[in-house]
Amino acid sequence: MEREVIVSVIMPAYNAEAHIEESIASVLTQTFCDIELIIVNDCSTDNTLEIIKSFSEKDSRVIVINNAINMGCADSRNKALFASKGKYIAFCDSDDVWKSEKINKQLNYIKKTNADMVFSAYEMIDSNGIYIKSRNVKQELTLDDLLKENSVIFSTTLFKKEAIKGIYFDCFWFHEDYVFLLECLRHTLRFVAINEVLVKYRLHVKGRSFNKINSAKQRWRVYRRFLKISIWESGYYFLFYIISGLRKYI
Repeated sequence: MEREVIVSVIMPAYNAEAHIEESIASVLTQTFCDIELIIVNDCSTDNTLEIIKSFSEKDSRVIVINNAINMGCADSRNKALFASKGKYIAFCDSDDVWKSEKINKQLNYIKKTNADMVFSAYEMIDSNGIYIKSRNVKQELTLDDLLKENSVIFSTTLFKKEAIKGIYFDCFWFHEDYVFLLECLRHTLRFVAINEVLVKYRLHVKGRSFNKINSAKQRWRVYRRFLKISIWESGYYFLFYIISGLRKYI
């Protein structure tokens, strides 16, 4: 009999050879086993594809999608969403690491709370895997909360697939995962959290998030062009964005 897939895990990958082996292993060694791991190789030019294949050849739960052209993270995630078979969708970036109980604990909690998405606390690590600090999360997250601070690390999320039907990632926006979360909350999805570290989130000094000026410009753009809120309301939320950004990395 064909194994039932309960959770589809989506992992876009581009030139991720440095860390993807650890990321894949952390997904496949979950205590909850009824998963599929859909890895979208976005035209990597390093050894990323070879590493992915080494796992897929040994574990049938690993599904490899190779993009014919470089599509970017947003469209790669959309492609995997269309291919997914699970009742739940989880996301894991190709350099982040899950704790072994992540999926099991989140499945139990999302069923208990009847929420649409559950996320978790996380710890920050550097590019060498060295611990930096941990971040706690609120028990429940509203649209107002998310506009003030994006406290959701995408690799910590688990969604009900039915709840996000018709909601997709848009490569037009700089932080497409943040816009995706905003769109979910605008569709009145309910977000809850487990205030327990279930994910190691890797920070890269040269990553997009470290270009603070550009990130700030893009956040303002989301307020004004995506959400279409007034300049005064945008300024209100932008002030919280600046304060939370300073607090996050201190």
